[in-house]
Amino acid sequence: MGEKVIYLLFFLLFFSFASAESLPTHQIETDLTIYQECFNCTYCNFTTFKGPDGSNLLTNMVATASDTHYSYLINSGNITEQGTYRYCYNCGSAADAESGCIDVPVTYTGQELNMPQTIIYIVILVFLSFLLFYIIWIYPSLPNHSTNSDGYVISANSLAYLRPIALGFMWILVQSITYIVANISVAYITSGFLGNFIFGIWQIMMYANLVILPIWIVWIINDIYKTAKLKEFIERGGNSF
Repeated sequence: MGEKVIYLLFFLLFFSFASAESLPTHQIETDLTIYQECFNCTYCNFTTFKGPDGSNLLTNMVATASDTHYSYLINSGNITEQGTYRYCYNCGSAADAESGCIDVPVTYTGQELNMPQTIIYIVILVFLSFLLFYIIWIYPSLPNHSTNSDGYVISANSLAYLRPIALGFMWILVQSITYIVANISVAYITSGFLGNFIFGIWQIMMYANLVILPIWIVWIINDIYKTAKLKEFIERGGNSF
């Protein structure tokens, strides 16, 4: 009995493995590096990589060794669904070996949403929605140029540029709300279609900003410039413009 205890302690000290039950949450359709830390091993290979439905996506993957670190790069083409993937390893030497499996949670954003985060998201969502509706409500009352019945400007308001600024804030709030709704949908709707669809809309919005933001800035600058010219024209005796 004593010899077995001594052998077990020797094994733990000089032939040990460092592994986790689960890797950090990974983003769908991106390359994944699976790894295993193995001390005093002469080999370490990955036997299978399973999809969320339990099917084998890859088998017999030869690991790349770097000292005690063994890794293998899985192409993004093998990670096309949300869910929990799993890879199994077999490491050791001619005398001793150890095998096991590691879970890899995969989501659309690469982030795992838990209940406390969800509550915070919902609070922020309610606040942003309230702010959006408030800006929409006050938008008609924001300063603007006075016009006559024919639509000509008869009085220029220096604060008229607040209107395009308000529209820009509305756009930012809509993007923020879309992002939060997409994250909550991805985390709690099992089919993933709705979350993916909303997240896709958010991505389109972000790419659209490459065009919208420069136009928005030019719009504000142009509005300020035109307002200054209008005030100058009216102060010089112009009746309308």
